[in-house]
Amino acid sequence: MSLRIKRLPEDNPSLIGVRNSHADGDSWSARLVKLMPAEALACYGAGHTLVPENKPEALLGLAVFCLLLTGWLRYHATRTEGAAPQLGAIAIAMVSFALWLLTLPVPAGPFDLGDNRYLGALLALGWTTLVTSVYRGD
Repeated sequence: MSLRIKRLPEDNPSLIGVRNSHADGDSWSARLVKLMPAEALACYGAGHTLVPENKPEALLGLAVFCLLLTGWLRYHATRTEGAAPQLGAIAIAMVSFALWLLTLPVPAGPFDLGDNRYLGALLALGWTTLVTSVYRGD
């Protein structure tokens, strides 16, 4: 499956996810699905349960691994024959994962924002909503 984002024709700029069935491009909701790093979320979600609570540095290592995994997988999933990988989509997925990490409470998350953890959640919410509206692919 390709995670490559395809721009909608200019006469049908779908921002709300409603899509003309004849259009050849990705709606807002399709971009949302393609830009969120499900592979990293699943890997981190499963991996953090294996890390003992007294080893927070292992969570940071797992987070870095998942971030690099996202970049590598997205690089291969967004390139097609005759077209370069979508570096914008790769960067968006990596930033999305990093913001998601900020929303996790300790001991699940590698960062302790304490009472300010809600800021990470607000950043992730705003980023996810806005970036999928702005990034249109090629």
